[in-house]
Amino acid sequence: MRAAEIMRRYGIKPDKALGQHFLVDKNIIKKEVELAEVSKDDVVLEIGAGFGMLTEALVGVAKKVVAVEKDVALANILRQEFEDEVKAGKLEVVEGDALLVDFPPFDKCVSNIPYNIASEIVEKLCHYAKDTTLCVQKDFGERLVAKPGDKNYSRISVLVRFHFEPYYIYTVSRFCFIPTPKVDSCIVRLIPKKERVVGDEEKEGFFNMIRALFVHRKKSVKNAFIASRGMASLKKDEAKKVFEAVPYGDKKVFRLSVEELAELFEWCKGQKLNFSKTNG
Repeated sequence: MRAAEIMRRYGIKPDKALGQHFLVDKNIIKKEVELAEVSKDDVVLEIGAGFGMLTEALVGVAKKVVAVEKDVALANILRQEFEDEVKAGKLEVVEGDALLVDFPPFDKCVSNIPYNIASEIVEKLCHYAKDTTLCVQKDFGERLVAKPGDKNYSRISVLVRFHFEPYYIYTVSRFCFIPTPKVDSCIVRLIPKKERVVGDEEKEGFFNMIRALFVHRKKSVKNAFIASRGMASLKKDEAKKVFEAVPYGDKKVFRLSVEELAELFEWCKGQKLNFSKTNG
């Protein structure tokens, strides 16, 4: 499959509103699939399949590919270009918004995800916690793999490190895409963790607490909690009193490890503190 030929044949014009930048370098695509270690036993989820450059590489090695594509025209192109694979059950095209559809069962995710919904997609993939290899905008990739104390360490870094061991694999030049984006991209791999610091039944409360802290990521833990007191339905005087003895009180929020955050969560439970997603 040649990108220029396909785009010319179908009159494809990338939609900036959908964050469409198509990775067309076949060497990079081949390397991405190899790094994902896709086998003939794997059902692979591909999000934002476009006109099928990565899809073509995946159907050649996977048991089955589930390609999610929001753009109706591109979904139709996938069905036409991969008609034999669709008939053989090697490819399933799911037409719809990846943020809204329920993903069919899959073993691995290998995707070049749209820039404008990358954060939301990663959050959704965390709920599935499957072996994941992504091509994302470089600065976003650096946030996904950031460690405590790094300048890029943020709430989504914690979310990823809670579910996965994240790895920055390599940088992908912006010139490997059509149209050429303003920045380079990168390949990251997320390997699911076997054990987590908080059980599934408490994840929502844990991440609500993290949200409260990372709104003020450069403040000390004590001051961040006080500043986000509304999320715990506390008044200022109450918050000052409660958080005076909080563990890691003087430590900057962006320096906290996932394990330290879990300790904080246990302390908050002991204080009968419940955090909501928003102030109020």
